[in-house]
Order: sequence, then C-alpha cells, then structure tokens
Amino acid sequence: MTGRNIGIELRLADPITIGHPRDVNSEIIKFGVSSPFREGDKAGELIELHPSEPLSQACVTACQRWGYTDPSLFALKFSEPPGHYVTDATRRNLSGKLVMMIHSAAKVSQDIITKLHDSSSIIAGLKELSAKASDPTLAEVFVSQDGLNALLEIIEKDKIGEKEIALQYAFQSLLDIIFNSVHATWDKIQGPVLSKILNYINSPRGNSQERHALKSALQVLENTVMSGVANDQIEKEVTLPTLIHHMSHPDRDVQQNVLSFINALLSKAESTRRKHLAATLNSKSYRASVLNHVINRAGERPAETNHQLYVLQTLLLNFLDERKLTPVDPQDQQALNRIKDLCRIAFDSDSGFFTYNGNSDANSSGKKDKPNYSRDYRKLGFKNEVNPALDFAQTPPGILALDCMYHLAHTHTEAYNKLVIECAYRGAGDDFLLPFARASISLTNVLCDILRVGEPPGDQEGKFYPFFFQHEKPFEELFCICAQLLTKTWKEMRATVEDFDKVFDVVREQIRRALDIIPQNFSAIQEKLLSLTFTEITRLRAQERSSREEGELQAGISKLQFNT
Repeated sequence: MTGRNIGIELRLADPITIGHPRDVNSEIIKFGVSSPFREGDKAGELIELHPSEPLSQACVTACQRWGYTDPSLFALKFSEPPGHYVTDATRRNLSGKLVMMIHSAAKVSQDIITKLHDSSSIIAGLKELSAKASDPTLAEVFVSQDGLNALLEIIEKDKIGEKEIALQYAFQSLLDIIFNSVHATWDKIQGPVLSKILNYINSPRGNSQERHALKSALQVLENTVMSGVANDQIEKEVTLPTLIHHMSHPDRDVQQNVLSFINALLSKAESTRRKHLAATLNSKSYRASVLNHVINRAGERPAETNHQLYVLQTLLLNFLDERKLTPVDPQDQQALNRIKDLCRIAFDSDSGFFTYNGNSDANSSGKKDKPNYSRDYRKLGFKNEVNPALDFAQTPPGILALDCMYHLAHTHTEAYNKLVIECAYRGAGDDFLLPFARASISLTNVLCDILRVGEPPGDQEGKFYPFFFQHEKPFEELFCICAQLLTKTWKEMRATVEDFDKVFDVVREQIRRALDIIPQNFSAIQEKLLSLTFTEITRLRAQERSSREEGELQAGISKLQFNT
C-alpha cells in the first residue's frame, strides 16, 4: 500500500492491489485511516467505502471500531500537503492513501469562534484560524457560522491593539477566508475595517515592522482594489509616499506586494487619478527608491518581483498610448510651433544661421533672411512641405513621434544637429539622403510595436527592462539612442530612399536583439546596438537560417528512418 509514512502501523484486512485488472468490487475505495486522538494505539484501520455510501460512512465505521460515540464530530483529512479535508469532490483520491480522522470543520470552526469572542483567547483563536483558513472546507463553514463577521469586528474595534503577531494572524486569516469561501466577497472590506488596515499600512514602523502582517495587509488591499469595491476610500486614505517607503523593507515579499498593490491602484483608478499616480511614480524620488532597494539590490530578484516590475513598466508605458493614437491637428498652432522649433535648432547655428552645401541664409549685408520653412521642412525630411503637421496625421504613432523628435532636439541638441546634418547633406545626391522626419515617425512606430505600447500586461510573458526607471522619459530616451543607430545603419547599407523599408527591417531586428539581452542601463543598450552592425545582422541571419535548415533536414531523415 502506498501513502505517507507517518510512523503508523496499518492493519490491512486484505491487500490493496494497484494496477491489476478490476474485479466486481473494483469501484470500492480502499484506504487507511488513523487518528491523532488514539495515542495509546498507533495502528490504523483499513476502510472500504462503496460508491453508494456517503463519505461520512468512513468516519462511522472508524468510530464503531474505536468505540467513539459521535461520528458527526469527525471528518477525514488528507495527510499529504496541503492537508485539506476530504470532500465528495476529492474522495476519488482516497484510494491507497493513509488519511487522518480529525475533528470536523464545523467543530473546529465553532471552537475558534468561541475563542474569538473571549478576550483572553482571541490571539490563540486567530493563530489557529490563520493556520487552518486556507482549507476551503473550513473557510466555508467558518463563514456560514458567522465567523467572518466576528473576525471583522476584532479588526474594526481594535480588540487586539497594535500587537504585530496578532495583526499578522488576523490579516492572513481574512485573506485566506475570502480567497477560499465562495460566500465571502471583498465588499466586506470597506468602511471602518478598511480604514484600520490602511492605517496600519500608513504607519510604518521601520524595518522591524512584522513582515507577515505587512505582506497580508498589502494583499488584502490589492485584492480589494482589483475587485472594484471601496476604491474611492482606498485612493483617499492611502498615501503613496508611505508605499514608496515600504519599498525599502528588507523582505523581498513585502517589496513584491507593494509593487502589486501599486499596480492594482494604477490599473483601476479613474483617468485623472491614474495620471496623477503615474506622475508621482515617474518622479525622481520614487524611481530612485525602486532602483536602489529593488532593482540594484544585491542578490537575485524573485521571478514574481520581476513580473510586477514588468507590469508596472507596461502600465506606465501605456500612458503613451493616448499620444500614439492622437493625430496632430493641421491647425494646431502649438504643434506647428514645435515643428518650426525643430527647424530652428537644426538649421540655425550659434552665429544666427546654419550653412550647408556652402550656401548660407544670409544676404549680402550679413543679415539673416526670413526663414524659408518649406525648404527647411524638406531638408528635415517631411513629406508635406506646406504643412508638415499632416505628416503626423497617421496613427499610430500620431503626435508621439513629434514628442520624441522634440525630446531629441531639446535634450540632446548636439546629437540632434549632427543627425540632421548627416541626413540633410551627404554629398551623394538626394536619393541617398535619409528623410529624418519620416524616419523618426517610422522609428517611433517600431518602438511602440516592440515595447507593446497600449497592450495590457500579460499574466506570464513580458520582459522587464531595468533601465526603465533610470529616466523620467525612458521611451523618448530610447528613441534618441535608436535614432543614431538608424543613421548609422542607413550609411552601412548604402541605402537610398527606395531601401527605406529594408533599412527598417534591419533596424527593428537590431533593437529587438539588443533588448533581448535585458540591458541594465542605456549605456548597455547603446553598446549592444553598436555591436549589431548591418554586417553582424547579416551573419546572424545566415547562421540562424543554416541551423534551421539543418534541423529540418535532420527531422526529415529521422522521419524516413522511422517509416522504414
């Protein structure tokens, strides 16, 4: 007979055969039963349960053999983890097992509730409840006996005060009961009870704060937010700076639960509140906290922490989706001014004008002529020389492309000027010039596709990039690096305007391969992109194609050998 060896000798009336042809009694379940209440006799009993018999008949049979008078006080419990009560749904798993006969869920639950109503035994009752509430059978019975309301009253009326260990038991019990009982819902967590939990979160006690209580409280709040109840109360009472403070807690699980709670707030908040949260989360102090205490912390980060960082990264990136899907209005004066500013920065030198191809914009008196915007728009690579705002009418990427170009021009002015010069004048004819504006629009679109801007975070898939928290505008900063890659690849391919799509196929692959290594910072991205030259991409493609063809050939040979 198979089963857990727990030091009990099992008396078998008949051997239990497994894997042999079934006889007429094959549907009868045979299993062993022991009990922790039989201290003087460690022997177990073989029980046979017919399909037509209720599960309780097993306890009746055992009680008759052991001389117990009230079988209703007992129930069967699996010995193997998680050690839950046996139910009608799991009775088929009894065959060949050694299980325990213990007090029924109804009796255990009632005993716990009795302790919760006695001030001298509340903590003992909470401790027992926290150890057993993960069992769905007990959780369901506990709720049916009004135990959940008793637990909520203990939290609401401060019957356990500020005792960390008691709070740990209370919060964990609350979490497990609502998770495991179909009749308990998160709408129970609101009003004064919710305020008590929020107050615990908002009153940090430093690194000495009981990590188990903190973890459970954060999980309760996260699930309350995700269920959509009491979100207004939580948003009003929770303080984001305090959550950021908890990010410095030494326990990795606490950090993970802080991130999960923040992600819940960010995903469920209404639009205005969401934007306010995002602005705070993008602040230098918050990013520094995540970098210093979570990302750059010594040791390997747990997979779930990486996943929560990925979710946060995705939620923040998705704030760009509105810009991505917003076309520039041709009459938008602010957008037109920004486009003119791009030309001014590109084609005005410190002396007041920019000279290319040996010709300046100065007249014979040395004064600068009125700007020739149509010519500048053409040199900058816009399709529409009359109103370049129309170039940003297509969505995606819409106005986001203009945002990226503007960021490059104002944040990396020297690099921007160099790129424009290389694109606007190369001395080899217009066919070899890279239309910078058109390329910038396409590059923005490529980055949106690779980073999946606008898509909800996946449950499992997704990559977290540590560099994301190193800059207030990581997407725009990545654009700046990739814009330099683009001009470099264009030159390496000796491309003409007709090769525009081919160049972008290569650039897309260069960016994807660079991000696949999960670069830790922007310098690492830049270094990797520099190594992924057009020649290197060509070599990698050939190598991968050869490996794929060899694999297909081997598969074909194996198939032929199998058939013969």
